Amino acid sequence: MLQGWCNATDADTTNIGYDATWYKNNTVYERMPFTYISMGRFHTCGILTNGSASCWGYSNEGELGNGGTTEQDNPVLVDMAPPFKTISAGYSHTCGILTNGSAYCWGDSTNGQLGYGGITQ
Repeated sequence: MLQGWCNATDADTTNIGYDATWYKNNTVYERMPFTYISMGRFHTCGILTNGSASCWGYSNEGELGNGGTTEQDNPVLVDMAPPFKTISAGYSHTCGILTNGSAYCWGDSTNGQLGYGGITQ
C-alpha cells in the first residue's frame, strides 16, 4: 500500500498541488506494489516491483508518459519498456533511468528539460 503526505488545492485529495490543506497518511493506491515514488509539481510517478513505471496527476505536457495529455486520477503505465532503475518527476516533465543505464525523458521541454536539444513536447 502506498501512503503519502500531500497538499491539495481543494478538499479533493487527488488534486495534488502547492496550496491549502495538508492530508496526512492518505492511501494513494492499494493495488499496485510500488518500490519508489517521485513527486513533481502536479504529477507523481513510481516504479513498480516488476520494474515498470506508472504516473498519475496532471498531464498537460505529456509528463505522465502514456502518450496522452489527459489528467489521470489513478496510475497509468509509462509507454517505455521496463525495467526502470529510478524515476524523477519534475515541474512538467519526467525522466527515468533504465537498469541498462539508458536515460529517457518525456513531457515539457520548453527550456530543454528533455535533453535532446529541442524545445517542444
